[in-house]
Amino acid sequence: MVAVIGGCGGAGASLVAAAMALVAADAGSPLTLLDADADGVHAALAGIEATRGTADLCRLADGLTADHLRTAAFPHPRAGALIPASPGSAPADTAALGRRLSAIADRPPLVVDCGSGAAAAVVVPPGVACVLVIARDAAGLRAAEATRHALPPGLVPLVVVNEGVRRGDVGHRAAARVVGADAHVRLGPGDRDAQRVTAGYPPGRRSAFGRTITDLCVRCGLIPSPEDTDG
Repeated sequence: MVAVIGGCGGAGASLVAAAMALVAADAGSPLTLLDADADGVHAALAGIEATRGTADLCRLADGLTADHLRTAAFPHPRAGALIPASPGSAPADTAALGRRLSAIADRPPLVVDCGSGAAAAVVVPPGVACVLVIARDAAGLRAAEATRHALPPGLVPLVVVNEGVRRGDVGHRAAARVVGADAHVRLGPGDRDAQRVTAGYPPGRRSAFGRTITDLCVRCGLIPSPEDTDG
């Protein structure tokens, strides 16, 4: 299970989460993309109506199982499966959902878009792989710092500095230092790839955007390293 969270609104966490799901499926490792962000737009990726989704899962008691996840999921032609967000889901409900998801031993491979900001950080359960997507403008970095501190104690996120959104008041290294990251990944501008992901297609394999997302998937254990599959 990989939790993706935005340091602030508009940092690009939903784009990164969707791109990771599409790249993993394209690499032969389909998974389930779960949108726990009430403002999410992932239903558009599959061209479906969000008639069921996270709200159904949030209403369940502690007996959440892998079968419940499979029942809530819509098949996606290029990304395994999708559990879309349900508008109006309360943060307390989604926080409980995160804890329940992490307790399912036989859950399918998951990428969870947890939303953005310190309030959304409570969705991230302890002990899971976490990707924190941040921008480089001053206001976004202040919000990202608060988001980082709101994550569970001891959880060290993989920081993605998205240079393709908002303005850049500082460099990528300085941005990463603001949230206390010893290492980080740069995500450069990729308008064409962003459009591909929004349309439900993986980013280009040879593009810088595509290579970065592939690297993220490898680091999070979603797909094997390309070097490991070359022979």
